Amino acid sequence: DMKRFVEQMLSYGLSQLLFVNLPLYQTILNLTGESDNILDMSTGKESVMYHEKYGWDGQSGTESYWSYGMQVAFYCDEIKIANDYAKKLKRASSQSLKKRIPWYFGQARIFFYALIAIDEFRKTGKLKYLREANKYRSVIEDCINEGSINLPHKLQIIDAEMASLQQPSMKAIVRSPIHVKSVFS
Repeated sequence: DMKRFVEQMLSYGLSQLLFVNLPLYQTILNLTGESDNILDMSTGKESVMYHEKYGWDGQSGTESYWSYGMQVAFYCDEIKIANDYAKKLKRASSQSLKKRIPWYFGQARIFFYALIAIDEFRKTGKLKYLREANKYRSVIEDCINEGSINLPHKLQIIDAEMASLQQPSMKAIVRSPIHVKSVFS
């Protein structure tokens, strides 16, 4: 479906829209084994082909590549890579954590920022990471209190991760959102 959608954008002459959606297409290819490296977002074969063929400006879709790259790296337990993407996103993002506007990527990014900070705290014991995780948790909780229906489960995952920091027996079990479901169901 995504390949057809990409081709449809091109048939309408919407190359700018192509470049904004190409990161999702590349992510799907990576997750389904259709690329050489699951962590390789912007230089995957399909991305490079479209970039070269349709004159990518080097900017459009970059934050999306970083966002998907951060998520995939986190799921692959490549926390350093995930954190590198998160840092790029935080520097480049034009969106504020305080604004309550419809921003799909914002909520996903904030969720992963919290998970990465929790993981960094787990590894280093540095309180700055725990404070950072709490900051992102508060943002998600504020959005829920304002009526966001797409976030309660993310808050529950963050809370489970935070709780695992206090229970040594849970540290080895609760590592990521994927495992949280199996532990608590």
